[in-house]
Amino acid sequence: MKQKLVLFLLLAPFASAEPAFVGFMSTREDGGLYAVKPSAEKPTQWLKIGGTVDGYAVTEYRATDETLVLKKEGQVLELKLKAPQVRDGTSSVADSAVTDAALRLQGLDAARKKLGDAQDRLAKLRAEREKLLAERRAAEGK
Repeated sequence: MKQKLVLFLLLAPFASAEPAFVGFMSTREDGGLYAVKPSAEKPTQWLKIGGTVDGYAVTEYRATDETLVLKKEGQVLELKLKAPQVRDGTSSVADSAVTDAALRLQGLDAARKKLGDAQDRLAKLRAEREKLLAERRAAEGK
């Protein structure tokens, strides 16, 4: 029994989970955002290059092999993008942070549509105003 306890105590420091690279997206405004899950117990965080998670700094993203490079105290950690595992129409890597981001994007799309509709109405009103002003000038010139 003592041998098992000693073995467990010796291996305990190595049992800590490393972060996982679970997703990314690129935006015009922010460039790349990378989803990193620090551990099974912690929620996914969306980070930019230069951001930190559990003491690791995000230093580089290599698109060619979908690898996110993290550094902590001189140690380099290269994380490959986890392959999505879809079951019953839901992704095992999609958690609340991914869902929240998707909902925010849907909200942005709706806002863009409303803005486009408002711009169309404004253009029609301006054209109508110009037509009325032209009619008024024509009536005053007679």
